[in-house]
Amino acid sequence: MTTSRTESKIIINMPKLEAQKLRKIFKLFAVVTLVLLGWFWGVATVNYRVFPYEAARSARDAVNCFSAFGNGIFRFRDFPCILGKLSRGKSHSIDDSALQNSATYAKESFKAISAKSGQVRESLIRKLIIDREHVEILKADVKKMHSFLKQMKIEGVVELYNVKFYGIGIYGVLSKSSNDSNCLIIYNQGHGDGIRAILNGNPFNYSYHNKIRDEILSKNCDMLSLSMLGIGKNQGDAGFPSSFVEENSYLHLTAEQASHHSSYRSFYDKEQPNLDPIALFLSGHFWLISDISKNYDSVLMMGVSGGGWYTTMLSALTPAIDHSISFAGSLPKIFKINVEHKGDWENINSDIWKEFDYWDFYFLSLFDKHGLLSRKSHLVYYNKDPIAFMDPNASTFKSMADDLDISNLRVSVIDYSKHDIQVDFALKLISAR
Repeated sequence: MTTSRTESKIIINMPKLEAQKLRKIFKLFAVVTLVLLGWFWGVATVNYRVFPYEAARSARDAVNCFSAFGNGIFRFRDFPCILGKLSRGKSHSIDDSALQNSATYAKESFKAISAKSGQVRESLIRKLIIDREHVEILKADVKKMHSFLKQMKIEGVVELYNVKFYGIGIYGVLSKSSNDSNCLIIYNQGHGDGIRAILNGNPFNYSYHNKIRDEILSKNCDMLSLSMLGIGKNQGDAGFPSSFVEENSYLHLTAEQASHHSSYRSFYDKEQPNLDPIALFLSGHFWLISDISKNYDSVLMMGVSGGGWYTTMLSALTPAIDHSISFAGSLPKIFKINVEHKGDWENINSDIWKEFDYWDFYFLSLFDKHGLLSRKSHLVYYNKDPIAFMDPNASTFKSMADDLDISNLRVSVIDYSKHDIQVDFALKLISAR
């Protein structure tokens, strides 16, 4: 009788055991499902900018408003910057009278630069470019850089350059075509579109860069690929003379601090007191391009976002660049009243912008070293750009530029909803150079 009752209990308890087992399996399945959904949503957020991309980006930018190099110290003067970043929205129309003032400035600027482009360029170089004697350009032994090339996803026949000044390093990767080439395409990547732009500023991480590179090499042209200061291939610690530290010493930044461009605003070199902090952004690129371009008959520079900003600035200062194409890189100062177009510190907060406007750089990029209107510049914008320089302001600027009727300056606004390079359109522009 006892054995029978025991067997009966086991039989009766079996459904309970099965139910408990099923509950455990269901919980495990639910956890795995949630983890996978979270991962896929994270990938979609970074790559396709679905919710909460904009909220995360605004929060990140607001944190970067803090002074004191990211140490978390809040200062009251940071509040307007933080509020602007958190209230990011669509761009708004500009007052007609303000636009007219900007158009008048543009006409006067073009007239002045037409008369003395060489003098204007030399004046800007003295403010924005570190003297060559303070800059060292090294050509690396590629055979010894295997791990670096692998980490940066760089393939093919390349030459690797490292530009050093103060405690800052700028890398350039020159991809070589199979035959000797007399044409060079310079490509500058922007900040990157992911949460960790410090890594994403590497052009070789982007399919549109790689597609353009492959096509360029197949056309028997070489391609020089660059990153912005402090990010991408240039990530790492940095140091430079600063008004924040004693003379004859450097302000040292960690890699994270060096990726935030406001960190460079205190640059001051007593041996070159005329230099603006933007010199740290441009000098390494300027001297590398100046050296390499001597080996080519035709030089075109292009870039996207922050790389488009570099393209505008460097093509104005470097007559060796015959043709420049900037994708979503800048707008004249009047449009900076919209938070979407303010960009990073170098875009509007440097003292250089108290004296100059982007109009000046657009026009200067058209004149060669002899003062002739022989170079070309193409500024490209996207009407539905999710980041910056979108409509209605992009189309307003196009109308202003078109009214100037300068044949070598072209502005395009195309129907596109990403903040990158539309490859087919870019290749068409490059082929038509």
